[in-house]
Amino acid sequence: MDPVLSKTELQETKYSKRGKSCDVNHTSDSQTAQVSSQKAEIEKTWNKFVESSTLHGLLHVFSSSTRTRRFLWAVLLLLAMMWFSFQFFKLIKKYYGYQVTTKVSLKYDPMPTFPAVTICNFNVFKRSVVRTSAYEEILPQLHASVVKKMGLPDVNDSIDLNKYHDLNLTQFYIDAGHQSDDTVGHCIWNGKPTCDDRNFTSVLTSMGLCHTFNSGRDGQPILRVKQGGSNRGLHLILNVGQEEYYGTVSYAAGLKVLVHDQQTLPLVSQLGFAVSPGTSTFAALKKQRTLNLPKPYEGNCYDKEITSIPGYNKYTIPSCQEICVTNFVINKCGCRDALMPDINNTKVCGLREIKNCLEKEMINFHSRIDDQCECPVPCDSISYNPILSYADFPSNNFIKTSIEQQGLNLTTDSLEEKQEYMRHGFEVRRAFSSVRSFCYSLSQKNQLELRVYFQELNYQVIEEIPAYNYESLLGEIGGQVGLCVGASLLTVLEFFDDTQDGQPILRVKQGGSNRGLHLILNVGQKEYYGTASYATGLKVLVHDQQTLPLVSQLGFAVSPGTSTFAALKKLRTLNLPKPYEGNCYDKEITSIPGYNKYTIPSCQEICVTNFVINKCGCRDALMPEINNTKVCGLREIKNCLEKEMSNFHSRIDDQCECPVPCDSISYNPILSYADFPSDNFIVNYIEEQGGPNLTTDSLEEEQERLSHNLLELRVYFQELNYQVIEEIPAFNYESLLEMSGTEGLPPNFDSKINGTARNKINPECNDVSGEDASKTSAIRELWNGFVENTTLHGLSYVVTGKSRIRRILWAVFLLTAIAFFSYQSISMLKKYFSFPNTTKVSLKYDSMPDFPAVTICNFNMFRSSVVKNLTSLGLGGATYENVDFSTITNNTQFLFDAGHQINDTMHSCLWGGKQTCDYRNFTPVLTNMGLCHTFNSGKDGQSVLKVNEAGADSGLYLILNVQQYEYFGIQAISAGLKIRVHRQNTLPIVGRLGFSVGPGTSVFAGIRKKRVISLPKPYESNCYDGKMDAISDYTTYTVSSCMSLCETRFSIKECGCRSVQISGLNGTKPCKTNKELTCFIKAYANFRTLKKNQCDCPVPCNAISYEPYLSYAAFPSEGYLSRYFKAGENNTNWTSEKIKQTQEWLRQNFLELRVYFQDLNYQVIEETPAYELESLLGEIGGQVGLCVGASLLTVLEFCDVILGIVGIRMGLR
Repeated sequence: MDPVLSKTELQETKYSKRGKSCDVNHTSDSQTAQVSSQKAEIEKTWNKFVESSTLHGLLHVFSSSTRTRRFLWAVLLLLAMMWFSFQFFKLIKKYYGYQVTTKVSLKYDPMPTFPAVTICNFNVFKRSVVRTSAYEEILPQLHASVVKKMGLPDVNDSIDLNKYHDLNLTQFYIDAGHQSDDTVGHCIWNGKPTCDDRNFTSVLTSMGLCHTFNSGRDGQPILRVKQGGSNRGLHLILNVGQEEYYGTVSYAAGLKVLVHDQQTLPLVSQLGFAVSPGTSTFAALKKQRTLNLPKPYEGNCYDKEITSIPGYNKYTIPSCQEICVTNFVINKCGCRDALMPDINNTKVCGLREIKNCLEKEMINFHSRIDDQCECPVPCDSISYNPILSYADFPSNNFIKTSIEQQGLNLTTDSLEEKQEYMRHGFEVRRAFSSVRSFCYSLSQKNQLELRVYFQELNYQVIEEIPAYNYESLLGEIGGQVGLCVGASLLTVLEFFDDTQDGQPILRVKQGGSNRGLHLILNVGQKEYYGTASYATGLKVLVHDQQTLPLVSQLGFAVSPGTSTFAALKKLRTLNLPKPYEGNCYDKEITSIPGYNKYTIPSCQEICVTNFVINKCGCRDALMPEINNTKVCGLREIKNCLEKEMSNFHSRIDDQCECPVPCDSISYNPILSYADFPSDNFIVNYIEEQGGPNLTTDSLEEEQERLSHNLLELRVYFQELNYQVIEEIPAFNYESLLEMSGTEGLPPNFDSKINGTARNKINPECNDVSGEDASKTSAIRELWNGFVENTTLHGLSYVVTGKSRIRRILWAVFLLTAIAFFSYQSISMLKKYFSFPNTTKVSLKYDSMPDFPAVTICNFNMFRSSVVKNLTSLGLGGATYENVDFSTITNNTQFLFDAGHQINDTMHSCLWGGKQTCDYRNFTPVLTNMGLCHTFNSGKDGQSVLKVNEAGADSGLYLILNVQQYEYFGIQAISAGLKIRVHRQNTLPIVGRLGFSVGPGTSVFAGIRKKRVISLPKPYESNCYDGKMDAISDYTTYTVSSCMSLCETRFSIKECGCRSVQISGLNGTKPCKTNKELTCFIKAYANFRTLKKNQCDCPVPCNAISYEPYLSYAAFPSEGYLSRYFKAGENNTNWTSEKIKQTQEWLRQNFLELRVYFQDLNYQVIEETPAYELESLLGEIGGQVGLCVGASLLTVLEFCDVILGIVGIRMGLR
């Protein structure tokens, strides 16, 4: 190498004359000289670009000394570019997929707006109005479809409709409906009697005339609350008015209630919950706000208001569907039904238009299978989800106090009669105006109590956010390009520049109603005193051991005479502290011994107590004991405490700063009910107490006494899995560092050493000569060239620095950067191989979903008429220890024969509001409750049914007979049915997972579909994607099915047989003999006491569930009873006593059940990988680019120089 050559000249020589002879043609032609000059300038510019380019590997492609090395580096550079291109297009596709993830947070509102509450009666027309208005003959014309689907006589077509041409149907519905002053007996707002029927606004819905509290209309301000709990909301005593029931539009008696936003259309029939006379209904509200993303994101929400209906501008999916139906009718008939929303002042159809067009077009609309209504999810929606619990109403104290207020002196007998009326009557001063009206009212069932309140003032926000935004795209592209070729945005600009210049606590091992707490409790109604509550029953709160038990505010009510099944769902919520927006509180409570767990209600209760202590120097005896503060005496209560409590609740500012807790656990109960006690329980209860034999009269008296005082309560986990809602930083430290890929590498990070190549290896090898000296010189030259041209930032300063101190400093800097990069890489690899996942919660809309299977089981397993003479079986005992099935030839057939048959159980069946169904639509199945029957099983050649509309009139409608007269033994201490709504081909585990229904009720089961998608190994959820192979009839895998199968296999292993109640398990025999059954019972108990987990039952990868939301009304209504007796009016044996007995018999045995989709949108909870390979590579690329400016090609440069040194040492070069 000539030391006088400049670096530029040296590079020109290497590039322009790489091993070739180049003859120069000297010519005097000026054009040729100009072309040659341009080529030389281009070549010089290109050489300069190659030398200084920040694109790793490019220099080696052009500057390597051998053709093989140049070719090899060209291949490596092309492979790196191809890998980057593949990852680039993958990231672009991911970005333009517009996927979303879900952020779930808990917000606190110190003074939330109280929602509107709309109340409708099941009865549309008052009898007294219809019969005095001479319009009785036209009512069937208004409800022709209802008359037909109830199986009633056909509509009279001979009526001359012309004489009703001028009838104003809208006004007729308003005049003939139940008025607010008839319906609202007492109204209490926020603990004070400050409201009445004037606070209600009348509105027409599909249920006729309804009334809305807190509508915000007619100049009324929208109300707010400052505290949660059943005493801090709306408290009503309402009158059903059954004596005014007319027609057969509904067999149920009661009201329907919808809690909704003031600006949303009150679709009570579709979305409301039912309340029954004779009950205290506690509706604890949980507010939820859902924020979805518009196009182009997959949420594809709708963010505009409704402009066609004055006063209801808030868009919702049900509102959209209702408007769609109305517009369809308007387009076909030129008018709308009077109960449809008033769209743009469209005229109301008359009777002739209803008969000739509207009825027919409504049938056409609902019979079409295509999606006629395009109703996307709203971008911002607020819902108020009620958690319902019930108690008896009225209590004895309420009745007694009400009578005393009227100044009536009653005997014990008349008190009992008036008590019966007060359970079902309206107002004492109206009811007792005359003896005759009182006697008439004894048979009425009218009055109920309703409380609507916020359970807590915090609310849940479910927000869709982009799963992959623009910043993430640029960050990962920067990381990938940095990792692959060490380039940045500035590298791209170089091309243009150079070419253009983030006691022990009990435990359970299994879910289900038989695996938790089971209590039979005594209310002790005879000991009630005072008028603190008009309800009778208990309140129950399920809570963490360390949290303050605020039962009145947060608990649910249970009523005597019921079996309450409280299926728990555990929820853990983790929030972030400051400076994150969650701003949670992570300290314990120290002022109340034994209750150190912080919650928002505890904080509010402590705040109220401290306020009273600061003002009065003492506290109420029922307030929590804070730091041993003394209790107020009667004088302090009168002079200070009551006044200060009133002052506290009347202040409009937020006096309590109560942020959300950082770590909270809640147990949300899903409640269902059955009647208690059954006749068998009463008989055995008396025998256990050593009482006398009961006559029919004494049995009825004992049943009345027990049903007024005893109740059954079961508290259990529905499933052992639980939900965790966790706030995590949306942008963490690693993501910040990743931005190096986005920003590109700073120019000073990738600078080259200017000047000529200098040999910095001190030649202290004068004693080396010959071949060794030549090799040493070649290695030195190779190393110097590598140091000069390497893409590893900082190495050249370590080797070529002028002073030793400078070289040492750069060596420390380089080693520190490499150590930091190594630490970050290990952290990222550890994070990747932990296979984290994140959860996306989204709302989907299905215009025609599959209707689920509905399995119905009776609490009684064996019919008395079949088994009462088979005493040798031992079925009448309290347990199955003395049962012996060895005399039964076919156990399976015996269970089929002895169980309740579908023909006896089903009285009426209607599908979709228009098609009659019968026993052929049910499939018999054996479960742990004996013989059950499944509707829409999809078996025996039946196709799975679909629905195209939500609401109580568009699903399954049944009238069922419990058949208490067939109950046998004492196993069924509850009387009623258990219902399980489940996916087809899944094992119907009704006993553990079903909800209960009792006779004498009309049950509205509004179901919501939920789909959960989990990740398989190696992710944490480790889901199972296979089928159930052991039970041929039920192939769909669920955790509950797996646990039941594991339990059965355990009993087979221990005893060689299985339960007689489990069928379909391939190649197994049932336990028959007393010995086998004893072994089975023992194995069944041992299975639950084993400490190790003997069942490997992971979650399914794709699970679909149907969660029922239950509400209740009274059944049968007086209209149904009158029709029932009218059918036998020619029978002269119908005495008043027999009618009364028959009424009681109907209420003890029959119930009404509706199963329907509450809405057609459903929730999808999907696990997705939180850290994928491209994210790992992108972050590693960003880190290595930030720390040392290297790439994968930098590693190959080291490999290249090492191979070169080895080649020189071995004489290969």
